[in-house]
Amino acid sequence: MKIGFIGMGNMGTALAKGFLASSKSLEIGYIDSNVQNDKLEQFSSYKELVEWAEIVFLAVKPQICEGVLREVSAYLSKKHLLVSVVAGLTGERISKICGDGEFCRYIVAMPNTPMLVREGVCCYYPSEEVSEADIKTVEELFGCVGLVQRVSVKLMDAVPAISGSAPAYVYELIRAMGQAGIEQGFAGDVAYKLAAQTVLGAAKMVLETNEHPDVLQDRVCSPGGSTIEAVLELKKNGFESAVHKAMESCTAKIIKMKNDC
Repeated sequence: MKIGFIGMGNMGTALAKGFLASSKSLEIGYIDSNVQNDKLEQFSSYKELVEWAEIVFLAVKPQICEGVLREVSAYLSKKHLLVSVVAGLTGERISKICGDGEFCRYIVAMPNTPMLVREGVCCYYPSEEVSEADIKTVEELFGCVGLVQRVSVKLMDAVPAISGSAPAYVYELIRAMGQAGIEQGFAGDVAYKLAAQTVLGAAKMVLETNEHPDVLQDRVCSPGGSTIEAVLELKKNGFESAVHKAMESCTAKIIKMKNDC
């Protein structure tokens, strides 16, 4: 299978490397003068890349997505499946931009960067013209590097807040835990390692037990113990409210970006 990447920033690079690490049967091409990788085939024009590829990943910055897609759409045909991972670029907008040609098969996806280490999340929705075979192919690709979840169109604006952008919040938590650990005497590298592994382990407990976080939290908290004291301090200082507000701000920004794109 030949996959062409248009845009090799953080997301494009994470996906390309993740796909390559998970499958030896893939060929991946790209256009980006700043990337050097012997396992990737570099092309000098959109025309060359698109004519070579079967699946085209659009992974450019939201600010330039419309202009790039207009140029690329001239080379897309019925043989192609377009997968957009551009924040705020809707399927409706893709259809309008590509409407003059014969191309109409696309999937709007929102992956996150932990796909680079095969622990990512990708939510997506397909256009009506996408076949079940197309969906299976894309789910297998993203499934090699994380969790894949099909969602309704109306939920896509909220996806960055809960998964696409959310690793940044988790890094903030790990940084805070690490800093506090350093203040209490741990070496820096040890503090961040302990914090990161604790977050990873707690997340796996939720995923593998299928139990509500409240249930798992209760099992850690002994009545009158140190853990419940820490949890109460988080609640008193507005931890949950801060997370809610962060996610609301993220979604609001996505909607603005979508309207501007």
